[in-house]
Amino acid sequence: MKVIWSQIRLYDILAIRKSPGLKFQNKIDSTLLCQAYDKFGKSLPSYLNGDFAFALYDSEKKYIFCARDPLGVISLYYTKTESGYKFSSNIDELLEQSGVHKKPNLKSMHTMLHSHSVDYNETMYEGIFRLPPGCLMAIEDGKEHIERY
Repeated sequence: MKVIWSQIRLYDILAIRKSPGLKFQNKIDSTLLCQAYDKFGKSLPSYLNGDFAFALYDSEKKYIFCARDPLGVISLYYTKTESGYKFSSNIDELLEQSGVHKKPNLKSMHTMLHSHSVDYNETMYEGIFRLPPGCLMAIEDGKEHIERY
């Protein structure tokens, strides 16, 4: 398990700290995040009290696990390129990465102009998506599965 991308600001890591088998740090780092995922699995976001968005990769299972805090304070944008998935909390940073195209999403723009709303998963760029607050996403065999936790 390795951290692909993360932005985490926890208010209290007491729930993680009390868990046997985890090496406690004063802050959550990539090692602790991976250990916590190994211990809690898909329920990990429920143990995190704070603002967060992260993406983890399990090379043995070829599996990506992502989650975003319940209030959506930290954004999680993602796209799939020829070299794999890319993640960021900011669309501008994502657009600067290699292989990410800056093609406008005309469908989203049309919807926004006519109904003053946008599908939350969509963005103004084609192929760039946003994980909704309080959701986790599992990516396996190129298939994305999003659910609320």
